[in-house]
Amino acid sequence: MSTSFKLIYFNFRGRAEISRLIFSLAKQNYEDKRIELKDWFAMKKDTVFGALPLLKVTDNNDNNNKTVLAQSVSISRYLATRFGMGGKSELERAQCDMIVDQIIDTQNVLMRIYQEFDKKPEKLDEALKKATSEIVPANLMGIEKLLAKNNNEKKNGTANGFLVGASLTYADLHMILFYDILREEKKSVLAKLDLLRAHDEKIRNIPAVAEHIKKNAHVKVSIKF
Repeated sequence: MSTSFKLIYFNFRGRAEISRLIFSLAKQNYEDKRIELKDWFAMKKDTVFGALPLLKVTDNNDNNNKTVLAQSVSISRYLATRFGMGGKSELERAQCDMIVDQIIDTQNVLMRIYQEFDKKPEKLDEALKKATSEIVPANLMGIEKLLAKNNNEKKNGTANGFLVGASLTYADLHMILFYDILREEKKSVLAKLDLLRAHDEKIRNIPAVAEHIKKNAHVKVSIKF
């Protein structure tokens, strides 16, 4: 049985980039449907929860056997599991979910700041600097400890640098893409987190990851930047 995929999102990286990156790493063909903002409101009412991204999964090219998934993390979790990046066991999958939930919680802190000070740019920088010097490092410190624990527990004594288990998972990918919303504050945040800084370099230097990032570097992160 063949399966086709159609990912629908706006023409920026945002919440769909994790799924695009998983597709790239899996070398899986898919339709990357990028809509313009001017067309969004006409189609919003027909989406699952009134939001994007959406993933349309069609089995055996049969339109009567089509499933539409919403929610960016649910989509990326499904794709990661399908393409071998979701963890090698139930416990590893739970660890991946736990780390991704922590990343999303931290991301939401920043997104609320962007929204609150959208029309107050003079206060935005101050609020971001406070968050990235206090809240963000504190939230990421737990992930750094998990990274250290995972690598210290390897039976062969070899640290592989991944967040969960001995191979790349979608938790690693969510982690490196999170830094995009830190803008120029990324360097100062990672200056306090040596292991996560090394992790970021490691994952970004995986050839398929590096190729995807380079190919999409011109695409805006969000509607704002």
